[in-house]
Amino acid sequence: MVKKATPVLGFGNFFRARVATLGLNPSKKEFLDHNGKLLTGANRRLESLESLGLRSLAGATIKHRRLILDSCLSYFDIDKNPYVRWFGRFEPILKQMNVSFEKGTACHLDLVQTPTDPVWSYLSRQDKEYYLKHERWFLAEQLNNHHINKLLLNGKSVVKAFCQYFHLTLTTSKHRSPCGKSFEFFAGQIKLKGSQRRIDVRGWSINIQSSYGVTSDLVCTIGSLCKK
Repeated sequence: MVKKATPVLGFGNFFRARVATLGLNPSKKEFLDHNGKLLTGANRRLESLESLGLRSLAGATIKHRRLILDSCLSYFDIDKNPYVRWFGRFEPILKQMNVSFEKGTACHLDLVQTPTDPVWSYLSRQDKEYYLKHERWFLAEQLNNHHINKLLLNGKSVVKAFCQYFHLTLTTSKHRSPCGKSFEFFAGQIKLKGSQRRIDVRGWSINIQSSYGVTSDLVCTIGSLCKK
């Protein structure tokens, strides 16, 4: 876990959002600068133990927990410091569904709510299993209790983990973008426990933030598939 970080319950207003993008876990850059120092003052994106005046979460009161929640819900507000370089890559996809992070009609969620240092890909298999086992329940609660009707899985690792831990099988199809890059697209539905409501699930094999050769045309092609 990133030292002095708090759990990231979501990015944006997941109480109101109709569409949610999904990742594995929050980036350490939500709390740390490029030198590994804690973001403070106007650069701070979310509440930290330092900003709350806490030594650990064990001492958090209802007021502290509310501040953590509010910082997540208001992440994309104009006076905040959202990680635009990362979240901005989703906008061409969201635009095709007439939703956006800024308007509160879309949000970002994660399978695991704990930001880690080292990043997820460098964690041991045991650590990954531990986090997924103990934290995936929260995502299930969010999907069960709010109004999200479409979930977008960003990258094959997210698709694999989501399907494994929610016992879901998605239909796979192969596509090629105008730039010539091929990718897999995944589609299906997840039925919510104790409810007749279903959520459409769409995913793609390329991590649009980090994969080599990801162009605007490719992202727009993914967007056109997601809106179906």
